[in-house]
Order: sequence, then C-alpha cells, then structure tokens
Amino acid sequence: MLDACGSQHASPRGATTPIVWNAGNGWITLTVDAAGLATYEFHPTGFGAQGRTAETKRLQLGSPEVHELEQTLVAHHACGLHASGRSPVPEEGTQSLALAIAGASCTVEMLANDWRVGDDATAISVALDQLAERVRTTGH
Repeated sequence: MLDACGSQHASPRGATTPIVWNAGNGWITLTVDAAGLATYEFHPTGFGAQGRTAETKRLQLGSPEVHELEQTLVAHHACGLHASGRSPVPEEGTQSLALAIAGASCTVEMLANDWRVGDDATAISVALDQLAERVRTTGH
C-alpha cells in the first residue's frame, strides 16, 4: 500500500505498513502492519538523548482491535486534518500519521500541539498514543 506521497512504509516483517504514527518530537514511532502486528520504537536522538536507551516492543493485535482503530481514523477524518500554519512554541516538534487503509490513504504532518486541537485530531492522537503506550508496556 502507498501513502499520499507514494512511498511505502516497511514493517519489521517486511510487509507494507498501513499505519505509521511518529510522535514525541521524532523519538517515538508506532506502526501497525497489515497482519495487525503493532511495533513501538523509541529512538532517542539529538538534544536530551544522552543516557536514554533505544527500545523496540511488539504486540499482536486482534482483527477487531485493528478494525476499531481503522474506524476511528476514518470516522475522525484523519486525511482531512491539516497543519494550522502557526509557528511552533519552543521545543515543539511535528508529529505525523501515514495511512494506507480502507477509506484513508494519506500522510498528515502537524505541530505536536495541533494534534490536541479539535475533536477529530484529539480523538486520533489519543487513540494512537494509548496504543503506543500499551505496546510499550505490554509488548515483547
């Protein structure tokens, strides 16, 4: 599957990854591949990275959970979100979501705080952040 930019996102298993969430000022990546394998990657780089250890955790999601996540992304118009155009506040980075799922194929990049403005953006970021935390704390 392809995102709006025409690029493919490779999962750890080599399959195309239909959901890619980059958060935490670039330090966190959550992917969910076509088979429902969720992967959390923490990759500290740059300022503040000293003493922090990279980690990768994986958790197999069931089909109903993947379907619910996809429905949340589509119902909250993930591909209709857009950057506010404002200047970032100090230390605010961007977060991005790349999708190639039924009903949504796009890449959206916004400043981190913009993901908490409006019902749709908030619902999407909360769902993805909660899943990332679950994979981080219960995955292997």
